[in-house]
Amino acid sequence: MATDFVMIAKKFMADGLYPTCLSGTHLYDITNIYGPFLFGREDLRERVPIYDSQEAMRPFYRLEAHGLKSHIMDWTRNDSNQVGSGDRSMIVLIGRGTQRDGAVTLCHQHAKQEFLSKAEMIAAVSVLPPNVRLLIINEACYPGTWATIAPEVGTQRDVLVETAATLGEQSWSYTSGSGQNRCSLFGAAFVEEPTTQHHSRIVDEMRYVGPDQITSAPLVISAHALLSHNISHFIVALQIAAAITNVASAPDRHEEFLQSRTSARTF
Repeated sequence: MATDFVMIAKKFMADGLYPTCLSGTHLYDITNIYGPFLFGREDLRERVPIYDSQEAMRPFYRLEAHGLKSHIMDWTRNDSNQVGSGDRSMIVLIGRGTQRDGAVTLCHQHAKQEFLSKAEMIAAVSVLPPNVRLLIINEACYPGTWATIAPEVGTQRDVLVETAATLGEQSWSYTSGSGQNRCSLFGAAFVEEPTTQHHSRIVDEMRYVGPDQITSAPLVISAHALLSHNISHFIVALQIAAAITNVASAPDRHEEFLQSRTSARTF
């Protein structure tokens, strides 16, 4: 989870954007316990650190002395004052999930655990102005019915919800080509290039993945589901698309995953 958090924030910052990042654990403390996180596949090239010591000492996210839930809710509500019709917002939740009710568990090193429910998220995003595009990524286990947030928010807002696991499933049930948890690859795919691109850009990118890959249809099932539901919103970069297509997977492993989705988005 910490790896996802660092990579997501650094990607935005590299593009000149400065996201609001809330974390209950200080990156420096994580480094002291586990050492710097490494990224990459050892069979392809030498793995590299996700962040350096300076980033660990001066984290680019808020560390509060109390719970995170109020800050998450306040940020989501305040976002409605910063966006207008046609704008895009992205909320990435990286935490643990509870099998009982699908709530996201917010862990804090200086405070007790808190739980963010689907109903609370719906209430927070319902104040967004009409015609705002919102992407919610829930990387926690047991996402419950979070995928139904979109219709419950209403048709005036273009809301898309993606989860790292299906109903009743832990997010690490599937693994990526590098052997990492599926939720890590899943989350990274959406934040790699969160920018508006013309249809021709999609075609050009997919041509590099492989022959006849100008649409998502010929890809392996996991990639097909990923791209078809999100290509009209957020573009998957070449490196991520290639990584997904290289995942060795059997179709039956993804049947439950596909069945849990709403109708596919096509372009």
